[in-house]
Amino acid sequence: VNRSLLAAFDGAQAGSPIALQFGVGGVDAFREANGELAATTGLSQSVTASQSLLFPGNVAFVNRFRRTTTRSWTRRLEDAQSVADGAQTVFPDVSMRWSWQPPASIQPYVKSLGANAGYARSLASAFLPGDEFGARPELRGSRVRTIPLNTSVAWGFGRGLTTSAAYTTTLRTDSLPGSVADGKTEEMSLDVGRSFKFPKSLGFTIENDIRARIGWQQTRTSTYISDLARLGTSRLADNGRSAFSVNADTDLSETVIFTLQGSRVLTYDRNFNRSASLLVLSTVLQVQFFGDAK
Repeated sequence: VNRSLLAAFDGAQAGSPIALQFGVGGVDAFREANGELAATTGLSQSVTASQSLLFPGNVAFVNRFRRTTTRSWTRRLEDAQSVADGAQTVFPDVSMRWSWQPPASIQPYVKSLGANAGYARSLASAFLPGDEFGARPELRGSRVRTIPLNTSVAWGFGRGLTTSAAYTTTLRTDSLPGSVADGKTEEMSLDVGRSFKFPKSLGFTIENDIRARIGWQQTRTSTYISDLARLGTSRLADNGRSAFSVNADTDLSETVIFTLQGSRVLTYDRNFNRSASLLVLSTVLQVQFFGDAK
């Protein structure tokens, strides 16, 4: 259980009262100090619970629950503040983890294998009441569902060869005044890493292993907005990003580490029919010094 209070004052004419400095006195002590209203005041309360179940075969099941409520005050006039309320519930939020350590007869081929899968649903709402200027009350809501999947393998050959893959999909529905927005985000990644010796045929003498890693990531997001009756739909956003990266580093000595990095990043936006490509190459020489203080 967690409860937090935050306040900010603009152009305060006096110092902070003791109740505000030590966080006592309740919400009223944060909303007003020395006869002046705070520019913004925020109250947040959350309750979190989780449980874990361990099954035979290195299988773990985790379930979490989180409920958060917020209330914020914003100064509009010298003697008035507007209020906004929000709430969020994350449940169910489950994940299943599995790891496998093969017997000795298989370890020359596969050293370890792991996989994770999950599902999370988030429901959030925000309420903005009307004010004396004629603004109407406004209620907004959103529902988010996330499904992450990933797996990794440590191979028994190839000098520490490791591979991993991940895929996450997120579906989001936002209820706005007079419209509904539906969005989908997909994230994919592949990663391969291993160590190897530097070829002596190139004329360099490097005794330590070179640790190399190749990665690929892609993200795609699309959002469509429609009226409450869902009679008409319009594309609001359709963009994405893909990146291919290479990283290699080695210890030239006990105090010197050399790193070579390269990446190519491609971004696109189909709504505006535009794309951009970025190529980055960098080298880093890290030198460490040690001293003995007596």
